[in-house]
Amino acid sequence: MIDPTAAWILIAAGGLVGGFCFYYALVLCFRNSSDKRRSKVKRFGLYLAAALTCFFVTPAPLPAHEGQLAPAFVVVIFENFFQTQGSPKEAFWALTISIPTFLLFLFLIFKVVDRFFEYKLRNPSD
Repeated sequence: MIDPTAAWILIAAGGLVGGFCFYYALVLCFRNSSDKRRSKVKRFGLYLAAALTCFFVTPAPLPAHEGQLAPAFVVVIFENFFQTQGSPKEAFWALTISIPTFLLFLFLIFKVVDRFFEYKLRNPSD
């Protein structure tokens, strides 16, 4: 059996690679668009890739194994479809709370970075 720490490292790496691939697939679809639209698509793609990564990496406790964690989406699917007395509430709430919280945190980081490190356009006639 694989060590749980190594398994979570593989899950996190897979989530990051999946988010990275999703982001670049979205950006490549709009590569011939105007600069303004492309920058909005890049920002939106970054939010979607972050949500996808958070979806894959959010942990939830396993109901049958005390102290063990698994990806929340796997627990929700398994408890909902394969267990007769399954209760995916805890894993579902973990997903429901973690994804919007992470997106809000990312949004605030972008706003702070844009506010303090925004690129200032200079007038060429100065």
